[in-house]
Amino acid sequence: MINTETGTVNTADETAKQKKEGIAALFEPIPQSSFMPLTQHLLTIAVFITVLGLDRMTKWFLLQWHTAWTTGRQLFAFTPIVYKFLQNFKIPVLPNNILNFIFSRNTGWVFGIGTGLDPAFRVPISLFFSLIAILFIVYIYLITQKHILHKITFGMILGGAIGNCIDRVAFPLQGVIDFIDMPWLHGTRFATYNIADSGIVVGVLLLIIILWIEEYKEKKKEHVALSGIQKDL
Repeated sequence: MINTETGTVNTADETAKQKKEGIAALFEPIPQSSFMPLTQHLLTIAVFITVLGLDRMTKWFLLQWHTAWTTGRQLFAFTPIVYKFLQNFKIPVLPNNILNFIFSRNTGWVFGIGTGLDPAFRVPISLFFSLIAILFIVYIYLITQKHILHKITFGMILGGAIGNCIDRVAFPLQGVIDFIDMPWLHGTRFATYNIADSGIVVGVLLLIIILWIEEYKEKKKEHVALSGIQKDL
């Protein structure tokens, strides 16, 4: 491989080393002194806006589509064939029932827990814990040593958390809009979800992987340091 900067030819070992260094750079902390207070969070803000924007746009689209479908179903209630066609709201996205868009409301919490509770109790509790969760995410983000992957994961988690929180504020009685349905993944419909849920789940999984890698690197450093001390002895 030719190095475009120096014009020299890299060997396979040098190329592999460069790739390894590039991956390692993702886990290196970004020097805080070289950034202004706001600009050091631009990547997190960009990911946050992307997740939140996709969540709001997809929910708005499904809400408009479902409203039109409901209106059509009412208009053609006297026509058995059309009424039967409109019986179930489902938008096939991928063939063979791999991925569908449906419309449902989750008035409860995770996986519908708390759905049957009295709204007078459920709504304020939902808003309270949503706010606590958002503040906790922001706090953890601010005190964590922030490298590139940290910024991406926290942007995803925060965007998802606020996306669902907006639903709880805008539709306190109707609940959060869920629409992603993947029957092939779990045989029968276990739970529908949305872009916000996906952002939270993927962000948390990535964060767990990052923390595991960081812990592994720290243990490896300790092992190398201990081996060096034993050799000196």
